[in-house]
Amino acid sequence: MTDISIVIASHNGSQKLPETLNALAHAEDGGLGLQFVFVDNASVDDTFAHFNAFGTAHPVRVLKEPRKGKSYALNLALGQCEGEFIAFVDDDMTVSTQWLQAFMKAAAAHPDCAVFTGQIRPRWSRQPAKWLVHLTDSGRAYGCSDIARKSGYYEYNQAKGGNMFVRRAALGATRFDEGSANYGAAGVATGGEDTKFALSVLGEADAKLWYERDALAHHYIKPDELKLRTVLRRYVQIGETRAKRLSSLGQTDKISPPHKAFFKALKVIAYCSTAQFGRAAEEATKAAMYYGERRYLKNKREHRD
Repeated sequence: MTDISIVIASHNGSQKLPETLNALAHAEDGGLGLQFVFVDNASVDDTFAHFNAFGTAHPVRVLKEPRKGKSYALNLALGQCEGEFIAFVDDDMTVSTQWLQAFMKAAAAHPDCAVFTGQIRPRWSRQPAKWLVHLTDSGRAYGCSDIARKSGYYEYNQAKGGNMFVRRAALGATRFDEGSANYGAAGVATGGEDTKFALSVLGEADAKLWYERDALAHHYIKPDELKLRTVLRRYVQIGETRAKRLSSLGQTDKISPPHKAFFKALKVIAYCSTAQFGRAAEEATKAAMYYGERRYLKNKREHRD
């Protein structure tokens, strides 16, 4: 009997995959039946070889998806999953030894819930600036969770695809979006496939997912990601994705008005003038997200015209 199917999709992830796979091998399963479903997503490195090597000691299905795009790879994996639950982990994550046990405990305690997400903390490649630590501690960079957040029910948009746990029976025909939210696909690398997927599984915008603090994973932050412009560029994409999702739901009234980005920019200047750089960086991410929302609307109008 398969209790949990663990899914990884990787595009050229061989640099960090050994650490990810080693952590999975040492996660305590408590006697649960595990199945690993790994997808090499158009890689040109040793990703496929690392996946196959893991299969010498574990029950693994290694697949190849030639189309570059995370959603393509994850959807291919879903067709092979046999577990009662499906656990998603990114190829640059390391999970704690209690990771599986924490998710299973949460699932047993909350049988009404179909989607669970776990805590994500950064694993720095080098010493980060204090403002960057502030962003990760407040859950505003690299997919990290708010360090103060307690386990409980939260909105669907708190889903983190790098550390997510789903009841397979709740999926039905739901799959990851292969359109504009398909991260990494040519021309549509905005992402957001995880939150859109969570919303589809939950079935309605006001349904809740469960955040389990003890289901801990660490996200490796590469040296070239330790820059403010990298973080802000990602927030522009997040804003565009959010605006697109709200538009599809007929909720364009919830898209931020033009003045919000401007006022956040003023706050950035004010905080920088008093050397409160952590707060300045936080306001800068908000300004970037609001700008992304407005840019989506502008591009949509231009395309329509």
